[in-house]
Amino acid sequence: MICYLFPEPTYFLYSPDVPGLLYYAHIPAAVIALLFSFYAFWNDRQFLLNRILLVISVLFSLWTIINLVPGRIFIVNLYYSFGLSLA
Repeated sequence: MICYLFPEPTYFLYSPDVPGLLYYAHIPAAVIALLFSFYAFWNDRQFLLNRILLVISVLFSLWTIINLVPGRIFIVNLYYSFGLSLA
């Protein structure tokens, strides 16, 4: 752990440090975005905007779920290093 004042997290998604209202903000937004984009993609798979919407909503959902994980500094660093290598 980076900060020695706090113990290592023992939970994956549910932690006593995270307020309960945060789950009501992140999880429904991710689910609604995925449902909307899958519906649009299912209607016309060949349309480029539907594919882009699906990719954006999947990335958004991954971002919101990763945002719930306590002690995610390794994941964030890995994501940023991967993103910077693509630039």
